[in-house]
Amino acid sequence: MSDTNNEVDVFSAVLPGLQEVISNQGDALNALQENTMMQMSEITTLFTVVSFILASLPGDKRKLIENSLSDMIRNLPNREVAERMAEVLKQRMHIDV
Repeated sequence: MSDTNNEVDVFSAVLPGLQEVISNQGDALNALQENTMMQMSEITTLFTVVSFILASLPGDKRKLIENSLSDMIRNLPNREVAERMAEVLKQRMHIDV
């Protein structure tokens, strides 16, 4: 019984610190997500500008740039960001990734 009480005491002592670490990690993840979404807004604006530039290029040059953008997006490590960027490309620039 003494061993069980010691284990409970150890767990009770560690629990507040563990809860704080989990809370801090959650806060950091939320801040990162907010930052990512803000950057996505900036990227959307950039894609709009690029769409105007692409519209003025000859077809072969435009296709080369479209292929490069598609390759870049397909190779992004964050799938959520890649999907959002692909959506923006399709909506704003009429490019299928």
